[in-house]
Amino acid sequence: MELAELSQERDALAGQLAAAKERLRELDGRLQITDLEAARLKEFLALQEIQKERDEAIEKATQAEDRIRELTLQLHRAGIWP
Repeated sequence: MELAELSQERDALAGQLAAAKERLRELDGRLQITDLEAARLKEFLALQEIQKERDEAIEKATQAEDRIRELTLQLHRAGIWP
């Protein structure tokens, strides 16, 4: 009788182990997908930061060009610049 009960418990534990292994495989797959998505998000955020820096640099360059034009006109008006 005890041997039969132990066999049943062993079989039940084997089933639980198989289910746990399958669940672990599923979670590992989800983790890999999540890692890929995180990498894509980091790349996207890095690209956004680069675009922001580019836009700021363009704005500064535009402001510098405008200031140069303004100063050049002032020099022309003052007769200093030919």
